[in-house]
Amino acid sequence: MSDTPKIRVGIDGGGTGSRFCILLPDGQVIPADGPPLQGSLMEPGIVAERIITTISNELEAKASGISSLTAGIAGFASTYRAEALENALASQLPNTALSIHSDVATTFAATFGKQLSNCFLLICGTGSVVVKGDTLRDGIMLYGGTGPGTIEPGSGRQIGLDFINHLRQLPADDERAIIRLNAEYDELSIEEWHERPAKLAPLCLKLASEGDSVAETIIQHHITKTLNLLNTALSGSSLSAKLALHGGLFNHDFFRNEMVNRLEKHHPEIHILNTPNNLAERIARPGFKAPHVFSTNK
Repeated sequence: MSDTPKIRVGIDGGGTGSRFCILLPDGQVIPADGPPLQGSLMEPGIVAERIITTISNELEAKASGISSLTAGIAGFASTYRAEALENALASQLPNTALSIHSDVATTFAATFGKQLSNCFLLICGTGSVVVKGDTLRDGIMLYGGTGPGTIEPGSGRQIGLDFINHLRQLPADDERAIIRLNAEYDELSIEEWHERPAKLAPLCLKLASEGDSVAETIIQHHITKTLNLLNTALSGSSLSAKLALHGGLFNHDFFRNEMVNRLEKHHPEIHILNTPNNLAERIARPGFKAPHVFSTNK
């Protein structure tokens, strides 16, 4: 048996980007940004290739000597997808203990630890979902979170699609004038943006914060639909409930402030908190355990 010091890896993967954390035997922590990882849109082999490439680039060597790799990745809530990715990774990391989960499960565990009772997580990123700790099932229950190709309120993907539909109703000159508000949005046509709608959500939020009535209507609609979903999850919870907010949309002041203001108005009893900034590092640490995932979706 080899006495070579081992390396631990944690991954927090999402549809827009991912965060890696590599823990070296000497205690050094190497954080790294990685590419999008999405189980619903990518074959497990492609996700595995992106993971191996990112780790190898950070170590400046072949990804070897890794004792454990734990990942929470969007679209990997189902057992068969998680096993498919584990098998793809095992072919290149044969001596590594692999543990693949949904990003929802790892984010919940990194935030609340082993607590389940009266713990809730609201994710509004590329996708969206409401998560409730379920002590009876000894896991977490998902409300929403239907994924790409569905109507998913509170997600950057759906906000972008709704905004694109609005732009398509405008005269061509007006449409392009709106896109040119930021040079970064002027690179692709509306048809091309339709393939990556979440990247237009920040522009919709920017316009909403500046008083554009259509953009604001889109955002308020999504906040209302998301809160309706949250209300369903909160039904029957105690006054000591904790709600963690997570996802890229909460990095935008307009979205966050509108959501928090309405939460505080209708649910003043809830304690609102943020998820940790170092999710990937927490996932990489020894003893990390993600809960089982159950869904209300049929």
